[in-house]
Amino acid sequence: MKLKRYIVLILLTGFAISVHSQPGRIYVVAKPLDDGRFVSRIITLDSAETQRLNGARIKYQRFENKKPVFEKVLQPQSGEMLRSLAAQKDNFYLDEMADIYFNEEGYPIDSSYRFLYFLSLFNFDGAKWMGTGIEDRAIMGRNTAIRYTIIDRNGKSKILPMMFLNDAFWKYKLPEPGAPRVTCGNLSTILELDARSTQGAYWGFMAQRKEMPGGAWEWISDRILINSFHESEDPSLRAYYKLADSLPRNETLYGFRWVGVDFFGDAGPPGDSAVCAGYERLTSGAEYVEYQVVQDSFVKIFWRIDSLMWPKVRSIDLALAVDSIQGHYSVIKADISRDSNFVFIKLPDPIGYYKFITQPYWGDPISSLSIPIERLDHLPPAIPSKLTGKIDSLGRVELSWQKNTEADLWGYRIYYANNLTDEFSLLNHEPTWKNQYLDTVDINNLTPKIYYKILALDRRGNYSAFSEILEIVKPDTIAPATPLIKGLRQYKNKSIALIRMSGSSSEDVYVYRLMRTNGKDSIYQVYMTYSSLPADTIVVDTTVAYADTYHYLLSAEDYSHNTSYSEPFSISIIEDGIRPSYPVENAVLDTVRHQVVINWKRPLRSKEKFILYKSIHGGTYSRAATIDLIDGQYVDKDIPIDFDVKYKVKTLYSDGTYSKARDIEVVIKR
Repeated sequence: MKLKRYIVLILLTGFAISVHSQPGRIYVVAKPLDDGRFVSRIITLDSAETQRLNGARIKYQRFENKKPVFEKVLQPQSGEMLRSLAAQKDNFYLDEMADIYFNEEGYPIDSSYRFLYFLSLFNFDGAKWMGTGIEDRAIMGRNTAIRYTIIDRNGKSKILPMMFLNDAFWKYKLPEPGAPRVTCGNLSTILELDARSTQGAYWGFMAQRKEMPGGAWEWISDRILINSFHESEDPSLRAYYKLADSLPRNETLYGFRWVGVDFFGDAGPPGDSAVCAGYERLTSGAEYVEYQVVQDSFVKIFWRIDSLMWPKVRSIDLALAVDSIQGHYSVIKADISRDSNFVFIKLPDPIGYYKFITQPYWGDPISSLSIPIERLDHLPPAIPSKLTGKIDSLGRVELSWQKNTEADLWGYRIYYANNLTDEFSLLNHEPTWKNQYLDTVDINNLTPKIYYKILALDRRGNYSAFSEILEIVKPDTIAPATPLIKGLRQYKNKSIALIRMSGSSSEDVYVYRLMRTNGKDSIYQVYMTYSSLPADTIVVDTTVAYADTYHYLLSAEDYSHNTSYSEPFSISIIEDGIRPSYPVENAVLDTVRHQVVINWKRPLRSKEKFILYKSIHGGTYSRAATIDLIDGQYVDKDIPIDFDVKYKVKTLYSDGTYSKARDIEVVIKR
């Protein structure tokens, strides 16, 4: 054995194991033969499981009606037996196994085991020689089963799942693979196969080729092609096979087909065939040189081709498209004479696009560049009419107009401007052939309108005059400038609130709404409405009540129902000096617990409450809590670090009246 071939096998084996293996996976496969015989074997591509098989004894058992009726211990056979098998059978994989076993470098069988095992996956004789497969005879029936037990060199046993040989097993036939997808080139071909329909039936595939029509099928290679995408999540990749082949000669039709090879090295029925021929690809074809218009109705189109290409050329055709340069081309002059260097044809109205198509004997045709040729025309299209449009709240503009009737019309160009004094800008650089256009504009800017005009042009580049200008009013989505609540106060300690307001600077406001809520209701209600609101307008609210907190909000709404809102203002209505205060016994600042404890003599029965106000760092007093008198104590834990806090208290009576606010002296407890 040559070292080079051994290295190739090492790479191939390592690649296959790394790609196909799933840790801890080992399988039992079986196949029926004639006269009740069947074969079975152990298959794994996991390196750990392969190592477990090295030096192991494998116990094979057959069961009938769950009772063991046959048992045999499988072990590797002698090297001379392998040499004899390789000599008797013309098989690449047996030859490689023998070369490895009797190699010149003196590698022991332990280090070569995984290479030998991998090669045995391609040939069942090799598997039987290694003690991983057996041919058995059983009674065909529903109650037959087999089981393998692996006893490794350390004496540890691994029992593989039992396989039942049911009716479906005995009737199973190998399926036909699908037809190959064939791509032929210069003395070469590529065969591809989607084997999803036969997935699980075959270990790999081999390909055959024959010369058409009467040749015999021959193997392209004596190697079995295996898949290299088994770990892919894509099922199509896991079943994808590809083989490159060289062809004996070009311009000869060959047939190709796939043959599946099962896990015992046996070939299944061949699949459908596909045919193709190799060819030397054209490198160039007929090319346009120039044209001459004759009497504005006919044209001479001159052409040329490399003389070296002539032997490969079957014909040269001239094709025409009348809609556009990217349009549909139809052959108008087939098999152009090779004795002339021009084609004489009648021009379409108003323009045509021409190209030469060179048809080779083999392979794909080659097309030249397209050339436009047109009749002389200086008449512009009619001016587009009946331009209309509409705009929605998102700024989408739909334009439409009456369609022109000219046969040589190329399309329309649309122009726009934000002001009539501005220069109009082009919207579509490529003309639209439709008589409709969809535009999108920004409606959140200071230009209330947008203007459009269009023109028509033909295929000769003649332009019409502009249409009449279309004016479209943009929808108003901008809210008015924010109105203001500039001040809020209680009038002379009475149940009256004075609100000072200023309206919006926007001119399109049609209604102002002064809204109010109190602490009992979180939803703002409209208190008053105004059609205008001059600066520093004073509104008097006489519906407030003592001991309640009120929140005010001012809105401005324009004619498009866009609304803006002021910042909310709040006020607490406090009554002074009407009822006596319930006495507070003491207030103690506990510096250890960092809290203030306020105590009073708890009445036996009382519906009165304390309204506690608090000032921090000399700031404004604000309501801190409402406390039932019957509680007798209130603990305030929300104290600043420096203890700079002061309190006032009012007594709230059951009839809704208040006492004066009284200061609470806080005593420090350390």
